[in-house]
Amino acid sequence: MTLGLRGLIGGRLVAGCLATALLSVLAGCATLPDVKPFTDATVSLRSAVASGGAATVAELGRVDNPGVKAEADKLAKAWEERDKLFAALIAYASSLQAIVDSGSAGAESAKALADAVTKLASAANIVQPGAGPAVDVASQTAVFVYEQIAKIRAAVSLEAALTEAQPAIERIAQAMSKDMKALDDLVRLASKAQTDAIRIENQARLSYRASLTQSREVLMKRMGNALDQNQKPTQLADAGELKRADELLQAADAWYQPLDAQLKEIANREKVARQLIAETQVALQDWAVAHGQVLSAVRTRRPPSVAELTDAAQRIRDLVQKYRNL
Repeated sequence: MTLGLRGLIGGRLVAGCLATALLSVLAGCATLPDVKPFTDATVSLRSAVASGGAATVAELGRVDNPGVKAEADKLAKAWEERDKLFAALIAYASSLQAIVDSGSAGAESAKALADAVTKLASAANIVQPGAGPAVDVASQTAVFVYEQIAKIRAAVSLEAALTEAQPAIERIAQAMSKDMKALDDLVRLASKAQTDAIRIENQARLSYRASLTQSREVLMKRMGNALDQNQKPTQLADAGELKRADELLQAADAWYQPLDAQLKEIANREKVARQLIAETQVALQDWAVAHGQVLSAVRTRRPPSVAELTDAAQRIRDLVQKYRNL
């Protein structure tokens, strides 16, 4: 009886150990998470940014002025180059999704991830440095990124590789964000060229109105001084001149108000275009954060959260629509 009981207990212990071991194996072979949301959000971001660039360039292209058209051409080429950067983000996200979808989580996946990060760094003009010392920010960034890539390649698991990749991705996104500053400068120059063209074309009329405004201010000051000296309004010698200046300014409003509205429209377009670029810079940082969520997803076996990246793309779309409605 005692031996039978011991045998029963022993059998249950063995079965329990086998079950535990089996669960451990199954957990280790658990399906990797679906990271397609990250890829989809990246595609959405690239689409929003491309729409913003197209709208900005198209508006400047409508201006019939050689100087403005030259600036518009520069801006078009710059946007085209930045679009290639965002296409590289999609290529990287697609590669990352393919790695995860393959189900491989070992050293092979780490090498594939290292290759993907290398291509992204190259697209962002972060070139592998030579043997010389890093002497500026760009070269320091390159040294850091490629040191991380070496660590990614040496990793023995996808999780470890993603852990090493995250700092590199953040640095690459930061470099891309700084690169967008050139677009901001081009937008300002293009808007200035457009404003200058209008002012030069209407220089005589604007000078005439400015003189009228200045004369009116002088008359107003003289009349104010006279009133301060207790002179009666009916005795003001400049009252007739002021009335005539007001009539001339009112007549000038027929052409000045549409011109002023046109200049304000250019200023508003410049403001929104620069907001769009600033939002794009923020969105690149959001993309790096979303990439970190992929690492968290691999650890927890849950889909990554890309809400911030999705929101960033929507903010850019809203600005594009606002720009088009101006």
